[in-house]
Amino acid sequence: MVVSRLITYAAELAGTLGLAAPLVVGQVTTLCASWAARIASWLRGLIRSFEHLRGLTGRMDSVIELIKKLLSRLRGRGDRGPTTPSGKPDPNRKPSGKRTDAHPTKKTDRGLRRENESADILSEHGYDVEQNPPPNANGKEPDYRIEGEYFDNYSPSSKNLDNIRDEVSGKVKDGQAERIVLNLDDCPRSMEEIRGVLERKPISGLKEILVVKDGRVVRFYPFD
Repeated sequence: MVVSRLITYAAELAGTLGLAAPLVVGQVTTLCASWAARIASWLRGLIRSFEHLRGLTGRMDSVIELIKKLLSRLRGRGDRGPTTPSGKPDPNRKPSGKRTDAHPTKKTDRGLRRENESADILSEHGYDVEQNPPPNANGKEPDYRIEGEYFDNYSPSSKNLDNIRDEVSGKVKDGQAERIVLNLDDCPRSMEEIRGVLERKPISGLKEILVVKDGRVVRFYPFD
C-alpha cells in the first residue's frame, strides 16, 4: 500500500512537471510518519530518477530539492548518521534566523564573531543553517539548527587539550547540545591532537562534531 501511494505521488509530480510538488510533499510527509526508514529508501530512488529527468524542465530542480529536504527530515527522526548538506556549495548562501550580536573588534566578543563566521561557512558549503533557533526540548538554547539538528558552537583559543575536551563535554552534559560545531581558526592545536584526547577520554552522549577551519568544513566526529 505504501509503495503504491509513492508511485502515485511520483506520477503526480512528473505529470505536473513539479507544479503539484507542495501538495505531494505534504501527502508524503503524512504517509511517512510511521514508515520513515522504508520511505527514505524509496525517496532516494525517486531522487535518482528525477536526476535523469533534470534536463527536461527547470522545474525538476525544485522538485528534487523539495524531496531532498523531506528525506533530510525523515533521517532526523531516527538515529541518523553524520549531518550532511542538503544543498550545493554556494558562496552567496546565507544562514537563516537571528544573527548573533557581536562587536567587530572587542576581544570579549571573539567567540561570538566566530559563531557567526561558522554559520556563514556552513551555509556556503550547502548546509541548511538556522541561527539562534527556538529552545530545544529541555529549554536550552543552542546556537544553531543545522539540517534539522541542534548544534552549539565552540571556538577554543587554548592550547590545553584537556580544557578543550572538557568544554565540549560540558555542553553535552548540560544538555546544551549533543552536536558541536568546533571552530579552530584561533586554536593552536591540530585536529589530530584533538582527536587523540577524545579517543583517550571519550565523551558520553556526544553524537557529532563538525570542524570549521580556514573556510573549510570537516565532518570530524564520529571518527572514521
